[in-house]
Amino acid sequence: MKNVFTAENDSAEQIKKSNFLFLLCFIAYSFSYFGRYNYSTCVASMTEAGLLDTGFGGIISSAYLIFYGAGQFINGRLGVRISPKIMVAIGLIGSGCSNLLMGSMSDKYIFLALWAANGFFNSMLWSPIIRVFTDWMTHDQRLKAGANISLTIPVGMTLSYLISSLMLEISNWRNVFIVCGSLLCIGGAIWILGIARLKPYISTMSQRNSEIITSNLKDNGQDQSKPTLTLSLFFGTGIVFIAIVALFNGSLKDAVLSWAPTYLKDTYAFTDASASLVSTLLPLFSVAGPYVAIFIDKHVFNNEVATSGVMFAAAGISLVAVVLLKGSLPLLAVALLAFSMCCMWGVNTMILTFVPYRYGGLGISSAVTGTLNCTAYIAASCCTTLYGSMAKSQSWSATVLVWTAFALSGAAVCFALSAVWKKLRPKN
Repeated sequence: MKNVFTAENDSAEQIKKSNFLFLLCFIAYSFSYFGRYNYSTCVASMTEAGLLDTGFGGIISSAYLIFYGAGQFINGRLGVRISPKIMVAIGLIGSGCSNLLMGSMSDKYIFLALWAANGFFNSMLWSPIIRVFTDWMTHDQRLKAGANISLTIPVGMTLSYLISSLMLEISNWRNVFIVCGSLLCIGGAIWILGIARLKPYISTMSQRNSEIITSNLKDNGQDQSKPTLTLSLFFGTGIVFIAIVALFNGSLKDAVLSWAPTYLKDTYAFTDASASLVSTLLPLFSVAGPYVAIFIDKHVFNNEVATSGVMFAAAGISLVAVVLLKGSLPLLAVALLAFSMCCMWGVNTMILTFVPYRYGGLGISSAVTGTLNCTAYIAASCCTTLYGSMAKSQSWSATVLVWTAFALSGAAVCFALSAVWKKLRPKN
């Protein structure tokens, strides 16, 4: 199979255009964080104002998660047929409008509908951006983009929390949503104007990749006008195995990040301020994970599943050490938790970026990453609730043991499946 993931001689002009295109993607995905975490900073003020109660505030948070997770699956498939130019613009502006309306309304049921819509709009970004990388970038830039896009996590999260906290300090919760919504709309405008400047370049790259995709679909006996993630591809090319890896990654990455500050507060008597600082710093330390995973994959395994196995094993060992600390050496516990998160982000890059790259030659990278992201998100949502209940009914020691079991089980599964994945996956 011909693959868009093939080295080519990049001209200076191609590199320049690819760099600018990546900058647009970086801005778009960083700005998306303005509409993700601002509700959590505002919910207390909204409750104090009598607009929400604690129970309904939780329902609104759950609605976001449900629509975001389902949207990953839906928009991954839509991203195969609809241009990223359109989807990213709709995602940013739709999320911006949802936030602007949140700051203007006072009915809790309208809040529920708006924040659910915001979840869906936010899910319209990742899959199209992966398609941008596979379809519109040169080979070397595609590799760099796969690693560097992870930097949007600390940039976006840190700016989101800073802006939300600042607005709450100098104004009120309504202006948090209005400012964040305005920034999202500005991000959408930057995307639209920037993409317009790249129209000739995108047209050339799209035509080149379209010819490759058409040839591959013809060779596989598929409808050449309709790239589709079929069941035969899902099982026959090993995506099902990556979905299993995604379940383990989802059970650790987001869920542990959510509960780590509470664990440190309860186990090591961290203050609220210290726990909040940890929640901000963990993503900053995690950005090394993708670069380490990419280095290991390139120089050792050339196998995304085997590389993920190493990262799971390293995370498991660090969590074993957390268990053995038994509430002593808090700074070391923070460092070990940060290291485990670093490893999980490495796995995340392998399965949500570099695995979908392999399916660019079939025109379904968007659908693949959307499906895998949805799978990971389902696991994260379920395990976030599980860990909270377990910590309350059992102990934090038991909860960290479960984290450890998931990490080591993930490693075992990856090592068991790596040879099969290497055989079935689309070849570079």
